[in-house]
Amino acid sequence: FFRKLGVKYMILVGMLAWLMLGLARFDLGDVGGAEEAANTVLALDPKMPRAYLLRATILIETNKRPEANVELQKYLELDPEGQFAAEAKALLGEASVV
Repeated sequence: FFRKLGVKYMILVGMLAWLMLGLARFDLGDVGGAEEAANTVLALDPKMPRAYLLRATILIETNKRPEANVELQKYLELDPEGQFAAEAKALLGEASVV
């Protein structure tokens, strides 16, 4: 069965599993685990926008706003009209006011 799916498909499934794990860990307060999961996603695919948004959220939570802004900009570069683009733009706007 898995041979028919192909390696690219299996990598995609693994990447999405790591992303979901990262989101769950963040929601449960496990910031370190969430960061590890986001980094794993980006090691599998450095063009996964949602992982950059997760890293930005983690960095904001840990008061590392300049680093978070870099991640937000990367998210917008990869997915300028994506599901969370308005949120990312708003967060960047907040940073320029602070």
